[in-house]
Amino acid sequence: MTNDCFVCQGPSKHYSYWKVFEYVQCQNCNLIYLKENPTEEQIYAAYDGGKLKNLRRKLVSPFRRLEDFKIYEEKMKTTSQIMDIVNQYVSEPGKKMMDIGCNKGFLLTQAINRGFIPYGIEIVPVLMDQFKRKFRQYRNNIYSENFSKVSSQVEDEYFDVVTAIDVVEHLQNPRDDFNNVFRILKKGGIFLAQTPDNHSKEAKEEKEHWGALKAYEHLILFDHKSLELLADQIGFSKVEYYEPIDKNIGNMLAVLTK
Repeated sequence: MTNDCFVCQGPSKHYSYWKVFEYVQCQNCNLIYLKENPTEEQIYAAYDGGKLKNLRRKLVSPFRRLEDFKIYEEKMKTTSQIMDIVNQYVSEPGKKMMDIGCNKGFLLTQAINRGFIPYGIEIVPVLMDQFKRKFRQYRNNIYSENFSKVSSQVEDEYFDVVTAIDVVEHLQNPRDDFNNVFRILKKGGIFLAQTPDNHSKEAKEEKEHWGALKAYEHLILFDHKSLELLADQIGFSKVEYYEPIDKNIGNMLAVLTK
């Protein structure tokens, strides 16, 4: 990224350091972002947990069901709450839903329970092994590339819903990715995103110690003002907010309607 804000091209000032990386904040729209991004290798290492953890996952994966994860019941509850919000906008069965950063597939499991046709993107392939075994009919709908590569293969206005839970802050090319989300959504479709809110109580109280500041993973941090400005520039008709499902680091949960 350049020193200028990618949302409004406004000037930035120092916000905080995280190890050797510097976060800056736009003086116009409040967006917080890294002055210089980590390398691809550093970013991916933060996702896959390192060689030993990834090897352990691969060895255990064939013997574990989706229901065997300790967090299964908790995730089924929270993802059901997310689908409750989705259903306020889209409820007819047979609609297509893409979950960016689908992790182990808990949200996609609830999407199937609600009658959606699921698609998912997860760059650490082993995480989706249990989901693909449980729902073999949808295994070809799961992609192990980043969103920019997958979206380039998707026709215009294909999805009714796109979700990104704790993902937006990871985007390396956020304007391009938001544009692609908009392009692949049908008219009236929604983009539901949970992401850290840099105007949250946690952000203001913890400042440079805010838990969302971790440069190998979180490259951009919105507040309502910067998110709404970008959404308007892209062409979304409105942005609405709901109580975030996970509040640990001061998240916001936004629904952008095309």
